[in-house]
Amino acid sequence: MKNTFIKTLLFTSMISLVACGGGESEDSNSGSKGSSDTTKIEPGTNQDITNSYDTKGIILDQNNQPIKNAKIAITLDNIEYSTRSNQSGQYTLKTPQEYVYPEYVSGVITAEGYKPAALILNYKNKLLLTNDNSNNPKLSVLQENDVIFFNGLTVIHLGNDSFGGSVNSKFQVKSSGVTWKDSFIYSADKKSKYNQICISMSAKGVQSSTSSDTIELSSKSGQKVVKSLVDSPTTGEYANAQYCLSLQNFQADEQIELKVASNDVYDADDFEIINIIGQYSHTSTGTGTGTGTGTGTGTGTGTGTGTGTGTGTGTGTGSTAGFTSFTGNFGQVLDLVTQNFSNTDMVSGACSVTRSGNTLTVKMPSKNVSISLTANEQHGDTAPINGVSTLSMFDSNQNLWQMTYQTVNGTIYKTGGILMGDKTYTCISSQ
Repeated sequence: MKNTFIKTLLFTSMISLVACGGGESEDSNSGSKGSSDTTKIEPGTNQDITNSYDTKGIILDQNNQPIKNAKIAITLDNIEYSTRSNQSGQYTLKTPQEYVYPEYVSGVITAEGYKPAALILNYKNKLLLTNDNSNNPKLSVLQENDVIFFNGLTVIHLGNDSFGGSVNSKFQVKSSGVTWKDSFIYSADKKSKYNQICISMSAKGVQSSTSSDTIELSSKSGQKVVKSLVDSPTTGEYANAQYCLSLQNFQADEQIELKVASNDVYDADDFEIINIIGQYSHTSTGTGTGTGTGTGTGTGTGTGTGTGTGTGTGTGTGSTAGFTSFTGNFGQVLDLVTQNFSNTDMVSGACSVTRSGNTLTVKMPSKNVSISLTANEQHGDTAPINGVSTLSMFDSNQNLWQMTYQTVNGTIYKTGGILMGDKTYTCISSQ
């Protein structure tokens, strides 16, 4: 039982750290749509479904004028069902009743020259209903500072398909891996006008507070900007989210990679995202000023007022009780690029994890491994989730260390791991 459980933990760890997926897109409405294994039911064909749910709506622009030939599409498992709006902007999208629907389902509405919009449906009491009137969107005309990520215009499930038990863990497609990637060119013209890009998306199932899910910009010149994803509603609904990421240190005409990742070292968080789009903007740092006067005899007192704005950074805090040093009985070193790994023997003292404040050290004597990481940004400090307590810490280079502990059938399992560069170093103890 113990050996099987330990190997399962290591296998889950390996899955959760392998990056996959991706493609390219350019500024505004140009780009590569990439390849897909999705079977597409072309407009018109899906009208012949015998037992269907009929989703109806009308597509308008911001002036309440109908948009014809807009595409309305939804992917269920690996099949895309779609239709087009008519001259009046009206449409009927048919999807099969026999599909096992999660409570919340998403699609996307696109039209040439307009920004895409998410279509959110709610399955309840054997009825497929529209949510928040998303079936009747008013599309905005594309602007020169808009960036469309074509690989993000269909539902994307990130994680390892290891989930269950709650409405927040029911999905409409299978996992495509633990990362989604796309890219854009930060042209010299854009750099002269904009110093950040705000990425928006609709998401459900994100539990970043316990699993350190992230959104990241990076380039070949070594620049990187990372933010944590915000948690989705615990009801399992979709919610819109926006992440503004600085472009200040990126070079002109540089290709910048956008990545969304399920980052948990030991068990990837499963969530779905759709309608990923960006918008360039410019932000400036404010300064503050203040004045004051004082009067008095003997001992003077004074008062003053001031106003100003600014920016700052901080680190997470919280109780870290329970995340303590331990000696383990199984260790592994995994190369994330080649997927080669090296295991210790399963014996007492095969590895050790030492924690001192924000520094974690993993040692495997038989493999001549002794690696330490000091981190300063806390992303996970939790009460047990499904019986597992997790603490995750990042350093400024986005290296990560993580500790977990849980009790299964009276046995306490502890794990400690470091993700540094292209390798992970993991130690597991069962007592």
